[in-house]
Amino acid sequence: MKKTKLLIFSTLLFGFCFTGMALEKFVVALDWYINPDHGPMLVAKSLGYYKKHGLDVKFISPTETAEPSQLVAAGKADVAITYEPMLIAQIAGGMPLKGIGVLIDHVLCCVATLKSSGISKMADFKGKKVGYSNDGTGNTILKAMLKYNGVTYNEILPINLQMNLSQALLSKRVDAVYGMMKNVEPIQLEQMGVKTNLFYPEDNGVPTYSELMFAAKDLKKDDEKIKKFLNGVRDGVVYLKKYPQKSWELVAKDFKESLAMTPDMAKTNHEIWNATIKYFADHPEKIDMKRFYRLAKFLYKHGTINKTAYDKILKIKD
Repeated sequence: MKKTKLLIFSTLLFGFCFTGMALEKFVVALDWYINPDHGPMLVAKSLGYYKKHGLDVKFISPTETAEPSQLVAAGKADVAITYEPMLIAQIAGGMPLKGIGVLIDHVLCCVATLKSSGISKMADFKGKKVGYSNDGTGNTILKAMLKYNGVTYNEILPINLQMNLSQALLSKRVDAVYGMMKNVEPIQLEQMGVKTNLFYPEDNGVPTYSELMFAAKDLKKDDEKIKKFLNGVRDGVVYLKKYPQKSWELVAKDFKESLAMTPDMAKTNHEIWNATIKYFADHPEKIDMKRFYRLAKFLYKHGTINKTAYDKILKIKD
């Protein structure tokens, strides 16, 4: 009897100590506003997976695409979500960063035209106005895609749109755009009754890469907090892929304000959610370094990074 009571007391004490432990603050600088691309992280937050690993995770949204990495480099965030080409360019430029995981391990970015435009192949882009969202590496990828299809960059009329790619396409301000995400804008346009032609980088002379990666300060590559965070994301991926509808309902409720969930947006976000699930990395803690090096070589050959920076990147180990 005494042993039984002692065991019960010990178990209760352990449970009290665990739940009463102070959580470590952990800040994630997102690539953009909260959206379905962040699904596993949102699920992990809603289901308390981060807390299970001892973390109190906070998401912050940037005002421009380079800001997440800058916040991490300045020590104002623990992890940034960034694009693999951009991360390579930032490391090459001297930012003290390191890729520490993957959120989306497929290419989502693409070139798009309206089906009604009659432009059905990139060889037709000569003399056409092509809008792009400038992220520092976009022009390199667009130039490579054009060259692959027998078109030089000088033969198009490039227009830096920054944002509002869909509106520029719909208003016919441009004939094509680079920078749309195949799981987002084409779905939004489809709901408006507008059909698009999509051209993917990996099918047009560009090495495949991870659309969204996790980056941390290089000096923090072995930080235990980061391992805990990635474990929480992995838990979120597992649950999301096993229960996609339950996960959506949970996130739609807990992040209703962030997702701007009007009835129309709820329908759109749900479709985007379903279209994105297959792209989430099953193992967020693992980076395909062969692909990383291959993309770095591509950026070096196209003049985005120099030889010294390329050699430096080749020395990075997973």
